[in-house]
Amino acid sequence: LFSDPETAMKKRLAVGVDKTTSLDCKECAQTYPSMTSTLDRIGPTATCVLSHQDMSLDCRLFTRAVAKYAEKNGAKFKYNTKVVDLSVSDDNKAIVRVKGSEGEEVISADIAIVATGPWTPSFISSLRGVKWPRIPIVGLRGCSVELEGVTSESGAALPLSVTDYTSGALNLQITPLGSSRARIIAFAEPMGVNSNNFLQEKGAREEQHQQLLQGSKDHFKGISWTKSSPIWTGLRPITPDFLPLIGRISKDSPIVVNVGHGATGWTMAAASAHILVRSLTSTKEEQSEEERVVLNGVSPLRFSLLKSLY
Repeated sequence: LFSDPETAMKKRLAVGVDKTTSLDCKECAQTYPSMTSTLDRIGPTATCVLSHQDMSLDCRLFTRAVAKYAEKNGAKFKYNTKVVDLSVSDDNKAIVRVKGSEGEEVISADIAIVATGPWTPSFISSLRGVKWPRIPIVGLRGCSVELEGVTSESGAALPLSVTDYTSGALNLQITPLGSSRARIIAFAEPMGVNSNNFLQEKGAREEQHQQLLQGSKDHFKGISWTKSSPIWTGLRPITPDFLPLIGRISKDSPIVVNVGHGATGWTMAAASAHILVRSLTSTKEEQSEEERVVLNGVSPLRFSLLKSLY
């Protein structure tokens, strides 16, 4: 806890958190005139928080570059391959049985990382020889549309990325992707994950598609685009405390999880990989106090106490 905002900001900057500035609606409209209509709608008492070092990245380009780098350093990827079975052997090895175009294959590994989103609890609970705390992960369905040939009223690219906390159930975010593309993300609907066809059965309605497009017009006066993608959906895995689960599912287990990042999976991807590696390769003596706090905070074992209460 901090007694004044200046001290809090110094601490944030010391640990690498972006510098931010709070602006009232009038100040924000003067800085970003294209957002005047939105600021008029939310009223003079609202506050805009400007992050000076915020950036937008293309996760598709990033993951392809990471895969290419990994392959150069000995990693092998198996695409169009189904995990048929995962178990733990008597000598504490992860045994993975997969089926691909070349038939079935059994792989023995020291570590198996499970990153199956909201399906992780049901997937792991069915594994032979595997025990872990039962953790509720809820799937929140989000919807997204990508726009191409985007320009603002002035004819330039969108000036900034916007997260609108006043949009209620819409949960609207608008993110520029380069000079002429933008992605609109919205909604957070609780969704069961037991059905293999949940996306088709509960597909995004045309009404939601139009809400996304209208949201961009409401936030950026005069915005236009030459092409809009079809609306697409996906499940965000949410944990009870909104923190991801990263690490072993039990002490010395060869089964490791990296799930539960909610709507910040792409934001936290690289850091989560680093945390996972540190949890597996460093001892407590080698970890800094800050590292231990983070590792304990995201450990799947943090819910073990809850399990004993029921």
